[in-house]
Amino acid sequence: MGIANALWSVSTLKAEILGELNQDRNDAGTAPDRITNLCVEALRELWTMADWAFTLRSGTLSPIAGDQSEALAGDFREMHSYVLHDPDNEDTLTITRDRRKWQDYRGSIDTTVRGFPTLGVLNWDPVNSVWAVYFDRPCADGYAFAYEYAAECPLDLPTGHANLKGVSDVIPMPPTFHVGWHILALLKCQKEFRRDDVWQSTWRHFKSWLETQKAERDDPTTQDNEPIQEGYGDWGATLHNATLSDYGGADPGMLPGID
Repeated sequence: MGIANALWSVSTLKAEILGELNQDRNDAGTAPDRITNLCVEALRELWTMADWAFTLRSGTLSPIAGDQSEALAGDFREMHSYVLHDPDNEDTLTITRDRRKWQDYRGSIDTTVRGFPTLGVLNWDPVNSVWAVYFDRPCADGYAFAYEYAAECPLDLPTGHANLKGVSDVIPMPPTFHVGWHILALLKCQKEFRRDDVWQSTWRHFKSWLETQKAERDDPTTQDNEPIQEGYGDWGATLHNATLSDYGGADPGMLPGID
């Protein structure tokens, strides 16, 4: 299974898997390119498979008087806190992803009058290419709303972002998640390039690894108000009950990206 404690970049993981598959490490053809793509796919899926603790970040919405929206952090992926507090006000700002709920509420108030925003909706700002919170009314004053969020995969951050990583950069995540990335990428590549059933052992290895992570300190976090959803539905329950025999010894089909 290669070097258990290695910290991988896309490039070094591709080279490792090329060796594990007995491919030519110097081959510039389709196979190495496809392995690179599968390593990237595996990282994206692992990163969003659950809201892992190491992906959580803190930010502050700081609108000023008259503002009707405020951009979220450049690496924002998913809101983690949905009820926000300004230290100088007793009222709270509730965040929703339901635009219809937000529009209905705006229809019940005078949106031309400035005031303390009580309901905001998450929406993509196409002009500035960022996620933003749109307020139910113009802000009457300057506010500071602290929030927590799950960060985007570092391969997918906007150009120029300080945390953007390329294929040659080591991915910043705990060592155990480098192990999981290696296993998942290898599983994908075994399915792609090998015609035997060696992937079944790798599948069991990944299933065991994922169950362990979800049971320990890096398990996904939820909120009473609009929980963060796991990227693939009830993934944990499926894994808990799944065995290869459940799928006739064939491809489980439920593993994301495994056709």
